Amino acid sequence: MALRLRWRPSTSSATTGRRSPTPSGPAASARSFSRGERVDGPVVTGTDGSAAAWAAVEWAAAEARLHGRPLRVVHALHVARYEHGLRVMPPPHDLLHQAGERILAGTLDRLRDAFPGLEVSRALSADMAAATLAEEAVRAFEVVVGHEGHGKVTDLVLGSVGLGASGHCPVVIVRGRAAHPCREIVVAVDPARDCSAELAYGFREASAHGALLRVLHVVALSHLLRSGSEAPAPPLADAWHAIRRVLAPWRGRYPAVRLRADVVQGIVVPALLGASLGADLLVVGLTPPQEQAVPGPRWTHRDLISRVHCPLALVSRRRDAGL
Repeated sequence: MALRLRWRPSTSSATTGRRSPTPSGPAASARSFSRGERVDGPVVTGTDGSAAAWAAVEWAAAEARLHGRPLRVVHALHVARYEHGLRVMPPPHDLLHQAGERILAGTLDRLRDAFPGLEVSRALSADMAAATLAEEAVRAFEVVVGHEGHGKVTDLVLGSVGLGASGHCPVVIVRGRAAHPCREIVVAVDPARDCSAELAYGFREASAHGALLRVLHVVALSHLLRSGSEAPAPPLADAWHAIRRVLAPWRGRYPAVRLRADVVQGIVVPALLGASLGADLLVVGLTPPQEQAVPGPRWTHRDLISRVHCPLALVSRRRDAGL
């Protein structure tokens, strides 16, 4: 049976209002918070007219309304299915342009019905989807994309010119059950590394949504048991103390957020997938490849993207990213 330690500090009711614009957090996150949020940055989403894209647009619109941000909807003309060795010749550019305009117009019509009063802008790009969204992310509060097949979305997010490589803002992949506002948000952390970016995002979102925030640390099985004993070994206890130290400053900044901390034994991906079954949003950190001292566990992110049961937020640990 898996060992589980849980901490539930006493809290007051969570608020649904926006957090103060002058946050303070752990010393490790002072750099990112000193830059402040992108005050006028929109929530950006891409659409190709599909059902998966509309689910992302809906999530993005709800996020924009919740945070008091404008929404920006973009459509890229040079999509992957028309390039890279496929034997189907692309349609003439004017036909692509007309089709893209129809997709954007239809999406904005649906948004006006579903989210009256929301400020919405649109953009039609001649570039590839990954490059288009990476460019938009430079000025964005958040980027939201739909999930349409494992290869397409992983390339969009984790590719060499994708959103993960640019790392300018959080990226949400809308997959599985998409409830907004969220009732439970899970943030995966590892106290052995700087996890301030994902905690900043998790606390911000939990405060805005009025959601329970569950902070989850998965400890590898091989580090837990010693000499055949069934009692928790020191590494598990050490991890638990580390989690409490990491969370203490955030409790001071967000006293109204309902917080639950779990330290569990297991394998990272299955544990996070299991957590996503009961969550409305799963948050994990992502270090851009150009800032990794050694190659990171990108397989973890790829597996999560293809199998997660709720929307997944990838939060960049890029040193100059805004949050």
